[in-house]
Amino acid sequence: MSKLKNFQKTQVRHWFDFPSEHTNTTLNFYGPDSEELFNENDALDWDVTGGERPTSHIKQTNKYTKDSIEYKFNSRGMRGPEYEYTCTHTKILHIGASLTFGFGVNENETYPHYLSRLTHGCYWNVSPVNTVFQIVDTLEDLIEQIKPAVIFVSPPRYVQDFDYLNRTFRDIIKDGELSRMFFETKMVSKNSIQKWFVRYLNLIAKVYNIKVILIHHEYKYWKDYKFDEKNEFVTYTFIDSQKTYLDLCRDCRHPGPKSHKKLAEHLFKLL
Repeated sequence: MSKLKNFQKTQVRHWFDFPSEHTNTTLNFYGPDSEELFNENDALDWDVTGGERPTSHIKQTNKYTKDSIEYKFNSRGMRGPEYEYTCTHTKILHIGASLTFGFGVNENETYPHYLSRLTHGCYWNVSPVNTVFQIVDTLEDLIEQIKPAVIFVSPPRYVQDFDYLNRTFRDIIKDGELSRMFFETKMVSKNSIQKWFVRYLNLIAKVYNIKVILIHHEYKYWKDYKFDEKNEFVTYTFIDSQKTYLDLCRDCRHPGPKSHKKLAEHLFKLL
């Protein structure tokens, strides 16, 4: 069988129920880290390079097994520890998309976990959110419940056509015209939605007197966004993927455990 390079670089769309439909459950495969993709990679003897930017510069150096990754979901359908409201250490809330969730790595290999070890604090990983609207819909309730000292926000995409469709329609719709219509709307509204979201985070930081750190890790929907240097309350950090992302996870599309650890070290300097 001929070996393919970047075969994951296809237009694969993933939608996740938020919170997850899984509670108090442990799975070996979830989302883009699927058993089907595992079998493809295994057939290629893991001789592949990363998927779309920002991991396309990385060649897979690990050979994974089917039971090498575990996704443990807590009672709220989230990955990570249960909410410990009585925690007296530094409380950090992480909310974001696939990288924050840690697809293709174990929970103790995610950057939220590595950062908690550096801070000797408590953390909550609220991900993967699908859109910035889900962050806005849940963030203030989480702040009221958890009262974190710091919030790390790793923004997901801003909008997709199927964000407006229920799960049944997303599974069966084949109307290409609908996708084109939403794509045109998305591109027109892109910059406005991004600016609105950053203004919202500034308001959260000011009203709650809380440190908010916005992570820009070259995700394709945000890579061209020009952050306002006059921003007053939110700390903004750009992640140089060429320097930070060192390895691949099991799905060969997302950063691996070494990358997560490097990212945690970078974020720790911002606290």
